[in-house]
Amino acid sequence: MSDRGMKKWLPFKSLIEQQEYIKAITSTKDNMPQLSEDQINEINFILTNYNGEMVKISYMKFNKILTIEGIIKSIDVINHFLIINETKIKFENLFFVKFL
Repeated sequence: MSDRGMKKWLPFKSLIEQQEYIKAITSTKDNMPQLSEDQINEINFILTNYNGEMVKISYMKFNKILTIEGIIKSIDVINHFLIINETKIKFENLFFVKFL
């Protein structure tokens, strides 16, 4: 079975009231920034040398870029995620980490 993507919404495009809404939901997706090797190493360095300082983290969730500041409560290296301010963030969704 092939992936239809946004083709499934084309029949609804004939309804004038829904054209603006469909355009809005299809154009609000952010793309995950491509990280260089240096950026990956910097994130790795910060997380491995973390000692309870305040950090600022940017990550992707539901195709949106979100930023959070706080103290990391837990770093789970085995399952590849961290918890900050009760928010669980997967390592593959991280693209910016900085000490404050």
